[in-house]
Amino acid sequence: MTIMPLKQRTNNMFWINFKLSLKQNKKMLIVISILQMLGLPMLSVLLTAVAIDEESMSEISIGFFAMISLFCIAVSIFCGIIIAVNNFSYLHKKSQVDMIYSLPIKRKYKFISDFFSGLAVYLIPYIAACILSWAILLASGVCVKNISGVLENGSFVSLIIQGEFAGLLIMALLYTLTVLVLNCCGTLFESIINLSLIHISEPTRLQLIS
Repeated sequence: MTIMPLKQRTNNMFWINFKLSLKQNKKMLIVISILQMLGLPMLSVLLTAVAIDEESMSEISIGFFAMISLFCIAVSIFCGIIIAVNNFSYLHKKSQVDMIYSLPIKRKYKFISDFFSGLAVYLIPYIAACILSWAILLASGVCVKNISGVLENGSFVSLIIQGEFAGLLIMALLYTLTVLVLNCCGTLFESIINLSLIHISEPTRLQLIS
């Protein structure tokens, strides 16, 4: 019988647990991917349509599609909380805790693999949506003078890049904060209450400071 080195076995268990976590979030990955495709890419398509023929689209239709896109983006951001709760649900279920902690993997590797698998499911669709939206804008800029002129404006391009980077940062912080709360704040009910209080109090504090 060949003895596997401890480090190699640990790495194997890390990736096995990572893949299992990805499988566990397969449905959420599909849902978030659909929501993200209806978010930024739809806004890019809407901008292209307005640039081609602004008169053919009424303000009501433009506002309607813009609201759908923003709603899908907001829901996809909220899904980060659901993914974190799903990945670390075993912390609040005694029947699962006993089974999970009996697996041949260290707790820190279990935590890291669960954290990054959830983060990948959460952020990859957003990054793909950003790339697709840029592809739509750039492809349209080749043949549409209005968008081409807009894309050449450095301030507009930098504003889009800053907005997309800010969205990525907000999503990463939201997911990380949710994971920390779930791991440090007792029961699932207490974690949800504390997380809600944090999200309610932070905008209020920023508003008072401003």
